[in-house]
Amino acid sequence: TIVSATKIENQRAGISDRPDVISGFVDSDQRFRSLALKQDWSFAFSNDFLAVAGFELQASRSGVRLRIINDDRAAVRPDLDNEPVTVRAIETVPRGSQYALYTELRMRAGDRLIVDAGLRWDQQTYACGDRRRAG
Repeated sequence: TIVSATKIENQRAGISDRPDVISGFVDSDQRFRSLALKQDWSFAFSNDFLAVAGFELQASRSGVRLRIINDDRAAVRPDLDNEPVTVRAIETVPRGSQYALYTELRMRAGDRLIVDAGLRWDQQTYACGDRRRAG
């Protein structure tokens, strides 16, 4: 049996105070969580026959990536009739689950031959979330 949990939270921010070049920016990536469970069973019927079965479950949740850039360079050249530029990008990251069931049978068919047959079912339910970009 394996049980695992992961939690990561990051925050990053940046500012540039360079007059007439760039007013500033923010860059932030936040949160990742995962919880998983895996279970394996095996049973040896004899030295020549082995059965294995198990399952895996994992749920994951991610966070938000946010980028904002404020660029005042365009406003410095009034002869170009430009406006300051602000760019915003918001991206949500997938979240969802993974599931698996599996079974396997091994049989010794001779001194140098082992026959191994198995079945596995997997499913993922990741949603891409809400991807938006605005400028």
